[in-house]
Amino acid sequence: MSNKRSRHQSATVEKESPPQELGASSTSPPQSAAKRRRLGDRTRIATSRPSSTPSTLAATAASPSSSFVRDSSSLSIGSSSHGHSVAVIQGKMDKARRLKSVASEAHRDGRLEEAFLILSACIKLSHLDEALYLNRSLVAFDLHLFSRSLEDAQIALTCIRREEETRIDLEARLMSQSSGRGSTASGASTDNIVHRLEADHKREMDRLRAKAHLRAAEARARLGQLDQAAQDLEMAWLLRPDCPEIQQAQQQLIITSRASSTERQRWLRQQHPKKTIKESDDDDDGIFSRSEFDRAVAKYVDQDVV
Repeated sequence: MSNKRSRHQSATVEKESPPQELGASSTSPPQSAAKRRRLGDRTRIATSRPSSTPSTLAATAASPSSSFVRDSSSLSIGSSSHGHSVAVIQGKMDKARRLKSVASEAHRDGRLEEAFLILSACIKLSHLDEALYLNRSLVAFDLHLFSRSLEDAQIALTCIRREEETRIDLEARLMSQSSGRGSTASGASTDNIVHRLEADHKREMDRLRAKAHLRAAEARARLGQLDQAAQDLEMAWLLRPDCPEIQQAQQQLIITSRASSTERQRWLRQQHPKKTIKESDDDDDGIFSRSEFDRAVAKYVDQDVV
């Protein structure tokens, strides 16, 4: 693998608007990447040259990691909406974490629709937790809800950025508290805490951000957005160059990009993309009716979880 670029490309998927509710219109078409080099010529995109040929597209197209993202330890209560007590907000977050365990079990057992509904309830309870969006992105991908999977990955990136901004404010306050104390034991202790927070937080955020870019890339590839998928994979690789999942996805993208137009179109049709909400009763491309989805999510939100 050749050396990294000297500067990162900025991610274009993050938005400042609040997280979009499930069932809203899918993400708008991404911008063209007109001046990007051909994927096949970028030798750093994979650790080794894949032996597969374009005719094996369907066989080599693998799902993202089947494991859920663990709970985000950096979720901030202070950034939640006004008018709620800390106890109420904390209670909702705790319930969302318990429900996530139920969703993880459903996903492992292959009950994908149930896992998707439970995670949607989790997000209603704790809508700033990037790990929940990343997990629903995975389940949506397995359900062939590729637009939903991509959008959840994008929302996760927005949550991560907001969380970083909150953490920067916290670290600034800690630093201001230690200013003027010179080399006292208390001041040195505060500085050590800040440095440790910075290092731990950066590792965790890099891990989550790389996972979000990987999720986005996998969904984009199934939507035929190969140039944008390459951009997301490059961002993921720059954050975690030794991650086997990312390396495998890069190799698969090379295979897809080198296939003929006819082979790519055939492969894309085989993906059978679905929609979350049916537009009518006889809509075979939709998974849930609107009323079915709303009732199920409300049930999980109100359900007692031990």
